Amino acid sequence: MEFSDPKQLARLYEEYNYVRGFGIRQGKKIRNKKGEFVQFIYLCSREGFRDNKWLQMHHLKREHKVVTRCRCPAEMRIKPRDSTEKWYVSRFVDNHNHDLPPTKFVDEYLPSHLKISDVDIAHMDSMRQIGISIPKIYKSIAA
Repeated sequence: MEFSDPKQLARLYEEYNYVRGFGIRQGKKIRNKKGEFVQFIYLCSREGFRDNKWLQMHHLKREHKVVTRCRCPAEMRIKPRDSTEKWYVSRFVDNHNHDLPPTKFVDEYLPSHLKISDVDIAHMDSMRQIGISIPKIYKSIAA
């Protein structure tokens, strides 16, 4: 399958990971010398590790957050074909090294699946333009 826009492939991968029950985040966006994107990488949200320097800071007042990253290898890489400029999946890894949550918890607990409606975004933008602070905006929407 080939797509004319990389956003179409990203949406397809978002739908796939929603059904499978894992979150994603965007990894590297690689450009060529002309400044054009030549590769996008989408990763499992549990890929990587937290840097040790953050775990060894004991002078902080707040407790450390729970470590959730476990270097999960699941990813999707997309590239454009040189001849047609259509985007295709150049690498797809579907192996997770962690348990996936039940699908009934996906909407509530995975940040990549929490969506803000367009109406709420417009409302937040208008509140921000008149000088209301971001924490107060979030409190008003959460109420």
